[in-house]
Amino acid sequence: RVGAARGVVVVCRPAPCPSVTMSKIFSQSAKFKRVPGSHISERLGIRIVSVSMPGGIEACYVKVSHMHHKAETPLISSKESLAMIGYLCSLPIEDPEDSLLVELKARKKGMFSAGSHAVLGSAAIEIKKMNAVESCRHGVTEPYDFNLVINGVGKEVVGEVKVQVVRVFPPKPGPDSFISAFIGTWNVGNAPPDQDLSSWLQEQHLREVSLVVIGCQECKYKERDGYKDCEDDFVSSIGAVVGKRHSLFRVNRLGEMRLLIWARLDAVAGIHSIEWDEEAVGVGHVMANKGALAAALFIWDTSLCFVNSHLAAHQDKCKRRNEDFAEIVAGMNLGFPNCGIVNQFHHTVWMGDLNYRLDLSHMFDPEIANARSPTPELFNKIKELVRLRALDTLLECDQLVQQRRTAKAFKGFEEGLIRHVPTFKVMRQIGTEYQDERAPAYCDRVLWRSLEGMEVRSLDLWAGERVASSDHKPVGTVIQLRLRAPRPEWWPRVVRDVDRGVQKHSAHHVTHDNTHVPCWRVRLVELHGEGLTPSDMNGKADPYIAFVGDALPQWAFTEVQYRTLNPEWKPSTLPSFLLAALSKEALKEEYIVLQAMDHDRFDPDDAIGTAVLPLRDLLDDPDHEHSFDVELLHGGQPGGVIRGKLRIQEAGTMTATHLRKQRLAKQRFEPNNLCCFNLCVCRNPFASDPPPPTHSPHRAPPPV
Repeated sequence: RVGAARGVVVVCRPAPCPSVTMSKIFSQSAKFKRVPGSHISERLGIRIVSVSMPGGIEACYVKVSHMHHKAETPLISSKESLAMIGYLCSLPIEDPEDSLLVELKARKKGMFSAGSHAVLGSAAIEIKKMNAVESCRHGVTEPYDFNLVINGVGKEVVGEVKVQVVRVFPPKPGPDSFISAFIGTWNVGNAPPDQDLSSWLQEQHLREVSLVVIGCQECKYKERDGYKDCEDDFVSSIGAVVGKRHSLFRVNRLGEMRLLIWARLDAVAGIHSIEWDEEAVGVGHVMANKGALAAALFIWDTSLCFVNSHLAAHQDKCKRRNEDFAEIVAGMNLGFPNCGIVNQFHHTVWMGDLNYRLDLSHMFDPEIANARSPTPELFNKIKELVRLRALDTLLECDQLVQQRRTAKAFKGFEEGLIRHVPTFKVMRQIGTEYQDERAPAYCDRVLWRSLEGMEVRSLDLWAGERVASSDHKPVGTVIQLRLRAPRPEWWPRVVRDVDRGVQKHSAHHVTHDNTHVPCWRVRLVELHGEGLTPSDMNGKADPYIAFVGDALPQWAFTEVQYRTLNPEWKPSTLPSFLLAALSKEALKEEYIVLQAMDHDRFDPDDAIGTAVLPLRDLLDDPDHEHSFDVELLHGGQPGGVIRGKLRIQEAGTMTATHLRKQRLAKQRFEPNNLCCFNLCVCRNPFASDPPPPTHSPHRAPPPV
């Protein structure tokens, strides 16, 4: 995907192997060997809070650096003497004895070339004097505050920079490693928010969480005095409560919807690979009055996806809401291409005004129960159940609960225990009194879905009943998301730069490293599918399977099976591919994503389903063939199954440098490619001489 192109995957051929002999590669590898799993670096979470600059400067920016790692703020205009920027960045610590250098650079008036950026002055922060704390821990983490006086060459004062810094080490691996997050959703009702939001944004929860994620809908109103627009008004109102310990680092917008993410600095230190997208599903399936926003990111090596949506309104539009959900899931382009957003991230958190209503068809005539405006009898019945706090009875009538149970929408999603009354449609006053023009309903929800083995704990769930400015009561929840074990600093990661539409190597990792990484060979013995989603005009499809994932140095693909929804591949044509991980225990936390694609001769191939295969139960007996049976999801709904057998065996090692080169090679969906990994770079590191390659390194190896 490039720029704002929707549903476009740019494909190109894998980069050729570097022009260096294999003997030279492994002679270099033998000079330096590091134990896998070591050297998990500490990191610095940094926030540039404000900058004051001298006169005569058109614009300036701040550069922070440690050793050969650096980050720079955007250019800051000189129109204000004190520029509040709130820039966030993260740097690894290579040597605690070295300092963090803060430089103030400027562009003088009348100078526009790149070479006109000159260093005005600098200041240093001693890292060794800061105590390291565990990143993402549950509790309060206070950063160090520095008011740096920037001195020029002649020791004269040229400016001031206010900086907050926190020194952290990665979360400790284990079953009790979690990151806590406050998730809030609110239909603002196109009115300025109350000054008092404490019943929703509860201080006792905010001070202990690492992330604060807020989704709002119908957020369009005349800004109040002192604000430049509605968004500035709303963000400032929320930030006045949240921003005491957290920094705003992401604002997504679509129509009247907003997705806001704050993070504590100790969490910022581990955040990377941020992506975002949106999908409008309103009038004509193109208007932004309904739709969703999403942001995906990694916290250390755990992937998170946050979605804020506003689905179709009215009592009788349950089917349309399901269709909106499916369209959003299929239309979002995040993470691995064509894989959707509900079946690839470790945790997907979905919030918003989902607009699902209470269906009392078993108590009233279906026509009456599904009318947009309730009859007095229906309205009073719901009010009576609310007064009696018969919440279990109300939730049994909830459309969202029913759709999840029948797998028509939000399959596999969970939510916290609801102990509050319906949040819609209420009087704009303190407390919960309902307007009789609509039946009360649990429209505002927070749900989540996690990959197998990744746990989510719900600590609390409530509604802000004292918020009086909207016809919806805001909903808040605190959850803990399990973190996978962090990889070492040298582990090659590919981060996605959405602004430029390219993939690049993470800037905070070393360029060359001869660390040996263990590898395993996956040999598919049997593979077939059943009940795949039709994609062609003849009611059939031309399916093939792509195997992708963080543990795969490069992707692998099956052959195309034409005109069938129940494909079966011959064993002799099945691909063989490699997995790479720090250890066997680390590999057990990995997943293989199976992406079912429909091959088109002239048009781009279509995704027809995604499944996730956990590896934790497939590594016990390397000589045993393991059976697997995984369900495909297409648009968040069941789309067939993939069954098969495979064998996983140890396959020597490769260097981190070569693993990085494989990860950096541009990937493409290409059927009939038996294997796109060069076998010759995987070998036993204790062998004296590398075995000669049995095939050209520029071509795929023969079938196994």
